[in-house]
Amino acid sequence: MLTKTNYAAGLQCLKRLFFEKHRRELRDPLSEEDQARMAEGTEVGELARGLYPGGRLIKNPPWKQDEAEAATRKRIEGGAKAIYEAALSAGELGVRVDILSRSSAPPRDGFMRFAGEPRRADVPDRGQLGLFGGGDSDSWEIIEVKSGMSPRGDSGPKDEYLEDVAFQTLVAVRSGLPVSAAKLALLNRNYVYPGGEHDLRELFVVVDVSRRVEGMIAEIEPRIEWMLEVIAGSEAPEIEINLHCDKPYRCRFYIHCHRDMSRDDILCLPRIGKEKIETLRAQGVRMIGDIPEGFRLSPTQERVRRAVATGEPYLGEGLAEELDRLRFPIHFLDFETVATGLPKYIGTRPYQVVPFQWSDHVLFDDGRLEHLEFLHRTADDPREPFCTSLATAIEGAGSIVVYSSYEEKQLKGLEEWRSDLAESILHQFQETQFDLYELIRKFVYLPEFGGSLSLKKVVPAVVPQLDYKDLEIQEGGTATVRFARMIHPDTEAEETSRIASDLLAYCERDTLTMVRMVEALRELAGAKADRSIGPWRS
Repeated sequence: MLTKTNYAAGLQCLKRLFFEKHRRELRDPLSEEDQARMAEGTEVGELARGLYPGGRLIKNPPWKQDEAEAATRKRIEGGAKAIYEAALSAGELGVRVDILSRSSAPPRDGFMRFAGEPRRADVPDRGQLGLFGGGDSDSWEIIEVKSGMSPRGDSGPKDEYLEDVAFQTLVAVRSGLPVSAAKLALLNRNYVYPGGEHDLRELFVVVDVSRRVEGMIAEIEPRIEWMLEVIAGSEAPEIEINLHCDKPYRCRFYIHCHRDMSRDDILCLPRIGKEKIETLRAQGVRMIGDIPEGFRLSPTQERVRRAVATGEPYLGEGLAEELDRLRFPIHFLDFETVATGLPKYIGTRPYQVVPFQWSDHVLFDDGRLEHLEFLHRTADDPREPFCTSLATAIEGAGSIVVYSSYEEKQLKGLEEWRSDLAESILHQFQETQFDLYELIRKFVYLPEFGGSLSLKKVVPAVVPQLDYKDLEIQEGGTATVRFARMIHPDTEAEETSRIASDLLAYCERDTLTMVRMVEALRELAGAKADRSIGPWRS
Protein backbone atom coordinates (compact mmCIF):
# COMPACT_ATOMS: atom_id res chain seq x y z
CA MET A 1 0.00 0.00 0.00
CA LEU A 2 1.20 3.49 -0.89
CA THR A 3 0.64 5.80 2.08
CA LYS A 4 0.94 9.56 2.43
CA THR A 5 4.36 9.10 4.03
CA ASN A 6 5.44 6.85 1.15
CA TYR A 7 4.16 9.36 -1.38
CA ALA A 8 6.18 12.16 0.26
CA ALA A 9 9.26 9.91 0.21
CA GLY A 10 8.76 9.20 -3.48
CA LEU A 11 8.48 12.89 -4.28
CA GLN A 12 11.89 13.42 -2.74
CA CYS A 13 13.55 10.35 -4.24
CA LEU A 14 12.26 7.10 -5.74
CA LYS A 15 15.20 5.25 -4.25
CA ARG A 16 14.12 6.46 -0.83
CA LEU A 17 10.61 5.18 -1.55
CA PHE A 18 11.98 1.72 -2.43
CA PHE A 19 14.10 1.64 0.73
CA GLU A 20 11.12 2.69 2.87
CA LYS A 21 9.21 -0.33 1.60
CA HIS A 22 11.95 -2.94 1.31
CA ARG A 23 15.10 -1.91 3.21
CA ARG A 24 14.00 -0.04 6.34
CA GLU A 25 16.93 -1.54 8.26
CA LEU A 26 19.17 0.88 6.32
CA ARG A 27 17.53 3.91 7.92
CA ASP A 28 19.68 6.42 9.77
CA PRO A 29 19.18 6.27 13.54
CA LEU A 30 16.84 8.94 14.85
CA SER A 31 18.65 11.64 16.80
CA GLU A 32 17.27 13.00 20.06
CA GLU A 33 16.39 16.17 18.18
CA ASP A 34 14.45 14.19 15.55
CA GLN A 35 12.52 12.34 18.25
CA ALA A 36 11.69 15.57 20.06
CA ARG A 37 10.48 17.16 16.82
CA MET A 38 8.23 14.17 16.11
CA ALA A 39 6.84 14.23 19.65
CA GLU A 40 5.99 17.91 19.33
CA GLY A 41 4.32 17.25 15.97
CA THR A 42 2.13 14.66 17.68
CA GLU A 43 1.27 17.13 20.43
CA VAL A 44 0.34 19.83 17.91
CA GLY A 45 -1.86 17.36 16.05
CA GLU A 46 -3.70 16.38 19.21
CA LEU A 47 -4.24 20.02 20.18
CA ALA A 48 -5.68 20.84 16.76
CA ARG A 49 -8.50 18.35 17.36
CA GLY A 50 -9.90 20.90 19.79
CA LEU A 51 -10.77 23.07 16.78
CA TYR A 52 -13.30 20.39 15.83
CA PRO A 53 -14.69 19.27 19.19
CA GLY A 54 -16.81 16.20 19.77
CA GLY A 55 -14.92 14.02 17.30
CA ARG A 56 -14.11 10.30 17.60
CA LEU A 57 -10.55 8.98 17.52
CA ILE A 58 -9.67 5.94 15.42
CA LYS A 59 -7.22 4.13 17.68
CA ASN A 60 -6.19 1.25 15.42
CA PRO A 61 -2.43 1.36 14.67
CA PRO A 62 -1.17 2.25 11.15
CA TRP A 63 -0.29 -1.35 10.31
CA LYS A 64 -3.93 -2.39 10.81
CA GLN A 65 -5.40 -0.31 8.01
CA ASP A 66 -8.36 -2.61 7.32
CA GLU A 67 -9.51 -2.51 10.93
CA ALA A 68 -8.97 1.25 11.11
CA GLU A 69 -10.98 1.79 7.93
CA ALA A 70 -13.83 -0.35 9.21
CA ALA A 71 -13.90 1.74 12.41
CA THR A 72 -13.85 4.94 10.34
CA ARG A 73 -16.80 3.81 8.20
CA LYS A 74 -18.70 2.94 11.34
CA ARG A 75 -18.17 6.46 12.70
CA ILE A 76 -19.20 8.01 9.39
CA GLU A 77 -22.42 6.00 9.26
CA GLY A 78 -23.02 6.66 12.95
CA GLY A 79 -23.25 10.41 12.39
CA ALA A 80 -19.95 11.52 13.95
CA LYS A 81 -19.35 15.25 13.56
CA ALA A 82 -15.59 14.78 13.31
CA ILE A 83 -13.18 11.86 13.10
CA TYR A 84 -9.53 11.99 14.16
CA GLU A 85 -6.95 9.77 12.44
CA ALA A 86 -9.59 8.60 9.99
CA ALA A 87 -8.50 5.69 7.79
CA LEU A 88 -9.41 5.62 4.10
CA SER A 89 -8.14 3.49 1.23
CA ALA A 90 -8.64 3.06 -2.48
CA GLY A 91 -7.01 0.04 -4.09
CA GLU A 92 -3.30 0.20 -3.28
CA LEU A 93 -3.54 3.66 -1.71
CA GLY A 94 -4.16 4.31 1.97
CA VAL A 95 -4.18 7.35 4.26
CA ARG A 96 -4.82 8.35 7.85
CA VAL A 97 -6.43 11.78 7.81
CA ASP A 98 -5.63 14.00 10.80
CA ILE A 99 -9.17 15.35 10.98
CA LEU A 100 -12.31 14.65 8.99
CA SER A 101 -15.05 17.17 9.73
CA ARG A 102 -18.62 16.72 8.56
CA SER A 103 -19.47 19.77 6.45
CA SER A 104 -22.75 20.39 8.29
CA ALA A 105 -20.88 20.61 11.61
CA PRO A 106 -18.22 23.34 11.31
CA PRO A 107 -16.27 24.46 14.38
CA ARG A 108 -17.76 27.09 16.67
CA ASP A 109 -17.87 30.64 15.32
CA GLY A 110 -14.59 32.47 15.72
CA PHE A 111 -12.54 29.35 16.24
CA MET A 112 -10.62 29.79 13.01
CA ARG A 113 -9.64 32.34 10.46
CA PHE A 114 -9.66 31.06 6.90
CA ALA A 115 -6.89 32.50 4.77
CA GLY A 116 -8.07 31.96 1.18
CA GLU A 117 -5.39 31.96 -1.49
CA PRO A 118 -5.28 34.54 -4.31
CA ARG A 119 -7.19 33.64 -7.45
CA ARG A 120 -4.98 32.00 -10.08
CA ALA A 121 -6.08 31.92 -13.72
CA ASP A 122 -4.58 28.48 -14.32
CA VAL A 123 -6.50 26.82 -11.48
CA PRO A 124 -10.21 26.18 -11.97
CA ASP A 125 -12.85 27.12 -9.44
CA ARG A 126 -13.86 24.59 -6.82
CA GLY A 127 -16.15 21.97 -8.23
CA GLN A 128 -15.20 22.57 -11.87
CA LEU A 129 -13.12 19.39 -11.96
CA GLY A 130 -15.82 17.45 -10.19
CA LEU A 131 -13.54 16.76 -7.23
CA PHE A 132 -15.41 18.67 -4.55
CA GLY A 133 -19.12 18.49 -3.93
CA GLY A 134 -21.31 20.82 -1.94
CA GLY A 135 -21.33 21.31 1.81
CA ASP A 136 -24.30 19.16 2.74
CA SER A 137 -24.44 16.77 5.69
CA ASP A 138 -23.11 13.88 3.62
CA SER A 139 -19.85 15.60 2.65
CA TRP A 140 -16.65 16.02 4.58
CA GLU A 141 -13.75 18.42 4.96
CA ILE A 142 -10.20 17.08 5.09
CA ILE A 143 -7.92 18.90 7.52
CA GLU A 144 -4.20 18.12 7.50
CA VAL A 145 -2.43 19.40 10.63
CA LYS A 146 1.18 20.56 10.41
CA SER A 147 3.46 21.81 13.15
CA GLY A 148 4.93 24.33 10.70
CA MET A 149 3.94 28.00 10.68
CA SER A 150 1.28 29.73 8.63
CA PRO A 151 2.46 31.33 5.38
CA ARG A 152 3.88 34.82 5.38
CA GLY A 153 1.82 37.31 3.38
CA ASP A 154 0.63 35.92 0.06
CA SER A 155 3.39 33.30 -0.21
CA GLY A 156 1.02 30.38 0.32
CA PRO A 157 1.66 27.12 2.21
CA LYS A 158 4.77 25.06 1.55
CA ASP A 159 4.64 22.79 -1.50
CA GLU A 160 5.24 19.68 0.59
CA TYR A 161 2.22 20.53 2.75
CA LEU A 162 0.03 20.93 -0.32
CA GLU A 163 1.25 17.62 -1.72
CA ASP A 164 0.29 15.88 1.52
CA VAL A 165 -3.26 17.17 1.61
CA ALA A 166 -3.71 16.69 -2.15
CA PHE A 167 -2.72 13.02 -1.91
CA GLN A 168 -5.12 12.49 0.97
CA THR A 169 -7.92 14.22 -0.89
CA LEU A 170 -7.41 12.05 -3.97
CA VAL A 171 -7.50 8.87 -1.90
CA ALA A 172 -10.59 10.04 -0.02
CA VAL A 173 -12.46 10.80 -3.25
CA ARG A 174 -11.40 7.50 -4.82
CA SER A 175 -12.62 5.71 -1.69
CA GLY A 176 -16.08 7.11 -2.32
CA LEU A 177 -16.09 9.73 0.42
CA PRO A 178 -17.84 12.98 -0.63
CA VAL A 179 -15.28 15.74 -0.01
CA SER A 180 -16.33 19.39 0.12
CA ALA A 181 -13.01 21.04 1.05
CA ALA A 182 -9.32 20.44 1.70
CA LYS A 183 -7.60 22.47 4.40
CA LEU A 184 -4.34 22.89 6.27
CA ALA A 185 -4.17 23.68 9.99
CA LEU A 186 -0.92 25.51 10.75
CA LEU A 187 0.58 27.29 13.73
CA ASN A 188 -0.17 31.00 13.59
CA ARG A 189 3.11 32.85 13.14
CA ASN A 190 1.55 35.95 14.75
CA TYR A 191 0.35 34.16 17.88
CA VAL A 192 1.81 35.53 21.12
CA TYR A 193 1.57 33.22 24.11
CA PRO A 194 -0.28 34.96 26.99
CA GLY A 195 0.34 32.19 29.53
CA GLY A 196 -1.81 29.30 30.72
CA GLU A 197 -3.49 26.97 28.26
CA HIS A 198 -3.14 27.83 24.60
CA ASP A 199 -6.15 29.52 23.02
CA LEU A 200 -6.73 27.37 19.97
CA ARG A 201 -8.58 30.21 18.24
CA GLU A 202 -5.32 32.15 18.26
CA LEU A 203 -2.76 29.35 18.10
CA PHE A 204 -3.91 27.90 14.77
CA VAL A 205 -4.68 29.27 11.33
CA VAL A 206 -6.68 27.04 8.99
CA VAL A 207 -6.04 27.63 5.30
CA ASP A 208 -8.51 26.49 2.66
CA VAL A 209 -6.39 25.01 -0.15
CA SER A 210 -9.18 23.33 -2.12
CA ARG A 211 -8.49 25.30 -5.28
CA ARG A 212 -4.80 24.46 -5.22
CA VAL A 213 -5.53 20.81 -4.52
CA GLU A 214 -7.85 20.56 -7.52
CA GLY A 215 -5.13 21.92 -9.74
CA MET A 216 -2.65 19.35 -8.46
CA ILE A 217 -4.70 16.17 -8.86
CA ALA A 218 -3.86 15.69 -12.55
CA GLU A 219 -0.15 15.76 -11.69
CA ILE A 220 -0.49 13.39 -8.74
CA GLU A 221 -2.15 10.52 -10.58
CA PRO A 222 0.77 9.61 -12.92
CA ARG A 223 3.23 10.00 -10.02
CA ILE A 224 1.25 7.43 -8.08
CA GLU A 225 1.55 4.95 -10.95
CA TRP A 226 5.32 5.44 -11.12
CA MET A 227 5.63 4.97 -7.37
CA LEU A 228 3.58 1.79 -7.38
CA GLU A 229 5.87 0.41 -10.08
CA VAL A 230 8.91 1.22 -7.91
CA ILE A 231 7.36 -0.51 -4.90
CA ALA A 232 6.59 -3.59 -6.98
CA GLY A 233 10.16 -3.78 -8.28
CA SER A 234 12.89 -6.03 -6.93
CA GLU A 235 15.73 -3.47 -7.00
CA ALA A 236 16.10 0.16 -6.00
CA PRO A 237 16.21 2.68 -8.86
CA GLU A 238 19.66 4.02 -9.74
CA ILE A 239 19.52 7.61 -8.51
CA GLU A 240 22.68 9.61 -7.89
CA ILE A 241 23.04 11.57 -4.65
CA ASN A 242 22.34 15.26 -5.11
CA LEU A 243 20.88 18.29 -3.37
CA HIS A 244 17.50 16.56 -3.14
CA CYS A 245 18.92 14.35 -0.37
CA ASP A 246 18.38 17.28 2.02
CA LYS A 247 15.22 18.81 0.52
CA PRO A 248 12.64 19.36 1.79
CA TYR A 249 14.01 17.28 4.68
CA ARG A 250 17.11 15.21 5.24
CA CYS A 251 16.46 11.72 3.90
CA ARG A 252 16.31 8.90 6.46
CA PHE A 253 18.76 6.93 4.28
CA TYR A 254 21.28 9.76 3.97
CA ILE A 255 24.16 7.98 5.70
CA HIS A 256 23.68 4.81 3.67
CA CYS A 257 23.62 6.62 0.32
CA HIS A 258 26.54 8.92 1.21
CA ARG A 259 28.75 6.29 2.85
CA ASP A 260 31.23 6.25 -0.05
CA MET A 261 31.06 9.93 -0.85
CA SER A 262 34.43 11.71 -0.97
CA ARG A 263 34.91 14.92 0.98
CA ASP A 264 36.10 16.33 -2.36
CA ASP A 265 32.86 15.56 -4.22
CA ILE A 266 31.49 18.60 -6.07
CA LEU A 267 28.43 18.39 -3.81
CA CYS A 268 30.73 19.65 -1.03
CA LEU A 269 31.33 22.99 -2.73
CA PRO A 270 29.81 25.68 -0.47
CA ARG A 271 26.43 26.92 -1.72
CA ILE A 272 26.65 25.04 -5.02
CA GLY A 273 23.39 25.00 -6.94
CA LYS A 274 21.64 22.31 -8.92
CA GLU A 275 22.48 23.94 -12.27
CA LYS A 276 26.22 23.91 -11.61
CA ILE A 277 26.12 20.32 -10.40
CA GLU A 278 24.30 19.17 -13.53
CA THR A 279 26.67 21.12 -15.79
CA LEU A 280 29.77 19.65 -14.15
CA ARG A 281 28.42 16.10 -14.11
CA ALA A 282 27.49 16.41 -17.79
CA GLN A 283 31.18 17.20 -18.40
CA GLY A 284 32.19 14.11 -16.44
CA VAL A 285 33.40 16.12 -13.44
CA ARG A 286 32.69 14.53 -10.05
CA MET A 287 35.54 15.83 -7.87
CA ILE A 288 36.25 19.42 -6.86
CA GLY A 289 39.86 19.13 -7.91
CA ASP A 290 38.81 18.23 -11.46
CA ILE A 291 36.75 21.37 -12.00
CA PRO A 292 38.45 23.18 -14.90
CA GLU A 293 40.02 26.56 -14.27
CA GLY A 294 37.76 29.33 -15.44
CA PHE A 295 34.54 27.50 -14.62
CA ARG A 296 32.06 29.99 -13.18
CA LEU A 297 32.40 29.78 -9.40
CA SER A 298 31.93 32.23 -6.55
CA PRO A 299 35.11 33.55 -4.89
CA THR A 300 34.61 31.18 -1.94
CA GLN A 301 34.01 28.21 -4.25
CA GLU A 302 37.11 29.10 -6.28
CA ARG A 303 39.25 29.13 -3.13
CA VAL A 304 37.93 25.67 -2.28
CA ARG A 305 38.63 24.42 -5.80
CA ARG A 306 42.18 25.72 -5.75
CA ALA A 307 42.95 24.28 -2.30
CA VAL A 308 41.62 20.84 -3.25
CA ALA A 309 43.35 20.86 -6.66
CA THR A 310 46.74 21.80 -5.22
CA GLY A 311 46.42 20.03 -1.88
CA GLU A 312 47.67 23.24 -0.27
CA PRO A 313 45.78 25.33 2.28
CA TYR A 314 44.45 28.69 1.20
CA LEU A 315 45.63 31.54 3.44
CA GLY A 316 44.55 34.89 2.11
CA GLU A 317 46.61 38.04 2.28
CA GLY A 318 45.65 40.10 5.27
CA LEU A 319 44.88 37.22 7.66
CA ALA A 320 47.50 38.34 10.19
CA GLU A 321 46.32 41.94 10.00
CA GLU A 322 42.73 40.89 10.61
CA LEU A 323 43.77 38.91 13.69
CA ASP A 324 45.70 41.92 14.93
CA ARG A 325 42.42 43.85 15.19
CA LEU A 326 41.61 41.86 18.34
CA ARG A 327 41.92 43.85 21.55
CA PHE A 328 42.29 42.67 25.15
CA PRO A 329 40.53 41.47 27.12
CA ILE A 330 39.24 39.17 24.39
CA HIS A 331 35.94 37.42 25.14
CA PHE A 332 35.11 34.23 23.24
CA LEU A 333 31.32 33.95 23.44
CA ASP A 334 28.77 31.26 22.57
CA PHE A 335 25.02 30.91 23.22
CA GLU A 336 22.75 27.88 23.47
CA THR A 337 19.08 28.38 22.63
CA VAL A 338 15.72 26.64 22.53
CA ALA A 339 12.83 27.10 20.07
CA THR A 340 9.57 25.16 20.20
CA GLY A 341 6.49 25.21 18.02
CA LEU A 342 4.29 25.51 21.09
CA PRO A 343 5.61 28.58 22.97
CA LYS A 344 6.44 28.00 26.63
CA TYR A 345 7.30 31.52 27.77
CA ILE A 346 4.86 34.42 28.04
CA GLY A 347 5.24 36.87 25.18
CA THR A 348 6.92 34.43 22.77
CA ARG A 349 5.73 33.16 19.39
CA PRO A 350 5.90 29.71 17.75
CA TYR A 351 9.53 28.76 17.12
CA GLN A 352 10.83 31.99 18.65
CA VAL A 353 14.41 31.37 19.70
CA VAL A 354 15.09 31.85 23.41
CA PRO A 355 18.67 31.73 24.77
CA PHE A 356 19.17 29.80 28.00
CA GLN A 357 22.97 29.45 28.30
CA TRP A 358 26.19 31.24 27.53
CA SER A 359 29.88 30.44 27.83
CA ASP A 360 32.64 33.07 27.84
CA HIS A 361 36.37 32.41 27.77
CA VAL A 362 38.27 35.61 28.56
CA LEU A 363 41.86 36.04 27.38
CA PHE A 364 43.91 38.76 29.04
CA ASP A 365 47.02 40.51 27.75
CA ASP A 366 49.25 38.62 30.17
CA GLY A 367 48.14 35.26 28.74
CA ARG A 368 45.67 34.38 31.50
CA LEU A 369 42.58 32.53 30.34
CA GLU A 370 39.46 32.62 32.53
CA HIS A 371 36.10 31.00 31.99
CA LEU A 372 32.70 32.45 32.86
CA GLU A 373 29.37 30.72 32.27
CA PHE A 374 25.63 30.85 32.79
CA LEU A 375 22.99 28.13 32.59
CA HIS A 376 19.32 28.63 33.42
CA ARG A 377 18.22 25.58 35.40
CA THR A 378 14.51 26.13 36.02
CA ALA A 379 11.34 26.08 33.89
CA ASP A 380 10.65 29.82 34.08
CA ASP A 381 11.67 32.33 31.40
CA PRO A 382 15.49 32.38 31.16
CA ARG A 383 15.83 35.67 29.27
CA GLU A 384 16.12 38.17 32.13
CA PRO A 385 18.82 36.30 34.11
CA PHE A 386 20.55 35.52 30.83
CA CYS A 387 20.79 39.23 30.03
CA THR A 388 21.79 40.45 33.47
CA SER A 389 24.52 37.83 33.88
CA LEU A 390 25.87 38.43 30.37
CA ALA A 391 25.98 42.19 30.83
CA THR A 392 28.21 41.76 33.87
CA ALA A 393 30.45 39.20 32.14
CA ILE A 394 31.29 41.21 29.02
CA GLU A 395 31.65 44.61 30.68
CA GLY A 396 34.90 46.20 29.53
CA ALA A 397 35.51 43.67 26.73
CA GLY A 398 38.08 44.75 24.16
CA SER A 399 36.87 42.28 21.53
CA ILE A 400 34.06 39.72 21.57
CA VAL A 401 34.78 36.72 19.35
CA VAL A 402 31.88 34.65 18.02
CA TYR A 403 31.46 32.10 15.27
CA SER A 404 28.81 33.46 12.82
CA SER A 405 26.19 36.15 13.29
CA TYR A 406 23.97 33.91 15.42
CA GLU A 407 24.74 35.59 18.76
CA GLU A 408 24.07 39.06 17.35
CA LYS A 409 20.73 37.89 15.96
CA GLN A 410 19.70 36.56 19.38
CA LEU A 411 20.73 39.78 21.07
CA LYS A 412 18.61 41.76 18.60
CA GLY A 413 15.67 39.56 19.53
CA LEU A 414 16.30 40.19 23.22
CA GLU A 415 16.58 43.92 22.59
CA GLU A 416 13.16 43.90 20.87
CA TRP A 417 11.75 42.08 23.90
CA ARG A 418 13.33 44.19 26.66
CA SER A 419 15.41 47.12 25.47
CA ASP A 420 16.09 48.10 29.08
CA LEU A 421 17.92 44.80 29.60
CA ALA A 422 19.52 44.10 26.23
CA GLU A 423 20.09 47.41 24.44
CA SER A 424 23.42 48.13 26.13
CA ILE A 425 24.57 44.53 25.61
CA LEU A 426 23.74 44.67 21.92
CA HIS A 427 25.47 48.03 21.50
CA GLN A 428 28.65 46.80 23.18
CA PHE A 429 28.54 43.59 21.18
CA GLN A 430 28.18 45.41 17.86
CA GLU A 431 31.03 47.76 18.75
CA THR A 432 33.48 44.98 19.64
CA GLN A 433 32.38 41.78 17.83
CA PHE A 434 34.86 39.77 15.79
CA ASP A 435 33.23 37.07 13.63
CA LEU A 436 35.61 34.14 13.37
CA TYR A 437 33.37 32.50 10.75
CA GLU A 438 33.70 35.52 8.45
CA LEU A 439 37.47 35.54 9.00
CA ILE A 440 37.76 31.93 7.89
CA ARG A 441 35.33 32.41 5.00
CA LYS A 442 37.43 35.26 3.61
CA PHE A 443 40.96 34.15 4.43
CA VAL A 444 41.24 30.43 5.20
CA TYR A 445 40.44 27.13 3.56
CA LEU A 446 42.04 23.80 4.35
CA PRO A 447 41.30 20.71 2.21
CA GLU A 448 40.27 18.93 5.44
CA PHE A 449 37.23 21.22 5.74
CA GLY A 450 35.44 19.02 3.20
CA GLY A 451 33.58 22.01 1.75
CA SER A 452 31.99 23.02 5.05
CA LEU A 453 32.79 26.00 7.24
CA SER A 454 30.74 24.82 10.21
CA LEU A 455 32.53 24.89 13.55
CA LYS A 456 32.35 21.10 13.88
CA LYS A 457 34.13 20.69 10.50
CA VAL A 458 36.69 23.46 10.90
CA VAL A 459 37.84 22.52 14.40
CA PRO A 460 39.35 19.07 13.58
CA ALA A 461 41.31 20.60 10.71
CA VAL A 462 42.62 23.68 12.50
CA VAL A 463 42.92 22.26 16.04
CA PRO A 464 43.15 18.46 15.57
CA GLN A 465 43.96 17.84 19.23
CA LEU A 466 40.63 19.33 20.32
CA ASP A 467 37.26 17.77 19.52
CA TYR A 468 33.92 16.88 21.10
CA LYS A 469 34.19 13.09 21.20
CA ASP A 470 34.74 12.92 24.96
CA LEU A 471 31.55 14.90 25.69
CA GLU A 472 28.10 13.51 26.41
CA ILE A 473 26.59 16.35 24.34
CA GLN A 474 28.32 16.93 21.03
CA GLU A 475 26.05 19.26 19.06
CA GLY A 476 23.53 22.03 19.58
CA GLY A 477 20.40 20.06 18.72
CA THR A 478 21.12 17.59 21.50
CA ALA A 479 21.79 20.46 23.90
CA THR A 480 18.33 21.89 23.21
CA VAL A 481 16.60 18.55 23.83
CA ARG A 482 18.58 17.88 27.01
CA PHE A 483 17.75 21.36 28.34
CA ALA A 484 14.04 20.65 27.90
CA ARG A 485 14.49 17.40 29.79
CA MET A 486 16.50 19.08 32.53
CA ILE A 487 13.78 21.62 33.35
CA HIS A 488 10.88 19.17 33.06
CA PRO A 489 9.15 18.73 36.43
CA ASP A 490 9.22 14.92 36.16
CA THR A 491 13.00 14.73 35.75
CA GLU A 492 14.70 13.44 38.88
CA ALA A 493 17.25 15.60 40.68
CA GLU A 494 20.16 13.31 39.87
CA GLU A 495 19.45 13.41 36.14
CA THR A 496 18.87 17.16 36.26
CA SER A 497 22.30 17.65 37.81
CA ARG A 498 23.95 15.36 35.27
CA ILE A 499 22.37 17.15 32.31
CA ALA A 500 23.41 20.53 33.70
CA SER A 501 27.03 19.35 33.92
CA ASP A 502 26.87 18.02 30.36
CA LEU A 503 25.42 21.28 29.04
CA LEU A 504 28.09 23.35 30.77
CA ALA A 505 30.85 21.12 29.42
CA TYR A 506 29.52 21.35 25.86
CA CYS A 507 29.13 25.12 25.76
CA GLU A 508 32.52 25.58 27.44
CA ARG A 509 34.14 23.44 24.74
CA ASP A 510 32.66 25.67 22.02
CA THR A 511 34.33 28.79 23.38
CA LEU A 512 37.60 27.06 24.29
CA THR A 513 37.67 25.79 20.71
CA MET A 514 37.51 29.36 19.42
CA VAL A 515 40.44 30.37 21.63
CA ARG A 516 42.56 27.54 20.27
CA MET A 517 41.45 28.26 16.71
CA VAL A 518 42.63 31.85 16.91
CA GLU A 519 45.96 30.68 18.30
CA ALA A 520 46.33 28.16 15.47
CA LEU A 521 45.35 30.73 12.85
CA ARG A 522 47.99 33.12 14.16
CA GLU A 523 50.57 30.43 13.68
CA LEU A 524 49.29 29.69 10.18
CA ALA A 525 49.47 33.36 9.32
CA GLY A 526 52.98 33.66 10.73
CA ALA A 527 51.94 36.35 13.19
CA LYS A 528 54.68 37.56 15.49
CA ALA A 529 54.38 37.68 19.27
CA ASP A 530 55.32 41.36 19.38
CA ARG A 531 52.33 42.46 17.31
CA SER A 532 49.68 44.62 18.97
CA ILE A 533 47.72 41.56 19.95
CA GLY A 534 50.37 40.73 22.54
CA PRO A 535 51.46 37.41 24.05
CA TRP A 536 49.34 34.25 23.81
CA ARG A 537 49.14 31.21 25.97
CA SER A 538 50.35 28.18 24.03
